[in-house]
Amino acid sequence: VLFRDVPYMSLFKRGLLLIDSMIPIGRGQRELIIGDRQT
Repeated sequence: VLFRDVPYMSLFKRGLLLIDSMIPIGRGQRELIIGDRQT
């Protein structure tokens, strides 16, 4: 399970970074959504 979870999260984070670098607006929106959830 660990072997599957670790690479999956890595790919997920990399995907978000790629989207952020390609679409700056996506970064702001994602931060707002995450911020609302955490708060």
